[in-house]
Amino acid sequence: MKLLTTIKRALKEAPFKPFNILLDNGSTIPVTHPDCMIVSADVCMVLEGRGMPWTIDTWHVNGINFELPRRRARRTK
Repeated sequence: MKLLTTIKRALKEAPFKPFNILLDNGSTIPVTHPDCMIVSADVCMVLEGRGMPWTIDTWHVNGINFELPRRRARRTK
């Protein structure tokens, strides 16, 4: 339950910092806006940027991190 409290705090933080939900299978799910996530005691729902919804059992959430994906470097000619 402590982890869910941490997630709820991250959602309410102002200004909001995007973060990733870390799952027990090694997957990450980005949370890019606080309105894109709903948290309850049993389930987290995240709406990804492409409109794909994720429903996650809270038992599978291992943590969060605030690392953003790196941009690809542009090739110079």
